[in-house]
Amino acid sequence: LDLSRPPEIDMHRPQDTALVGIHGRMEQLAAAMEIRLQAHEAAMEAVRGELAAERKRGDALEEALGSTAARLRHALDEAVNARRAAAEQAEAEETAWRAAADERAGLRADIEAVRA
Repeated sequence: LDLSRPPEIDMHRPQDTALVGIHGRMEQLAAAMEIRLQAHEAAMEAVRGELAAERKRGDALEEALGSTAARLRHALDEAVNARRAAAEQAEAEETAWRAAADERAGLRADIEAVRA
């Protein structure tokens, strides 16, 4: 059945009248399908645009996350170094205090020896 060109129609024959109705309905369905296809294509294009925008946003967020992670690592390194320096300082102060205490104890012993 060749639908590209309508057959010769005799409107006095019932089967030809039915063919005209069928042909008209098929054209309506084809037009409706074309409209649906265009709507789906437009929706797909909109989704493609949204996807591209989300990918750009994701890339920007990944970049920001990487930058933030690097800053955090730097801050943690600084905190570890500061704690280490504080611990070393406290240890040095305690050593100096003990040395001073030992010296004072030695002086007291010397004073007690002189008095005795």
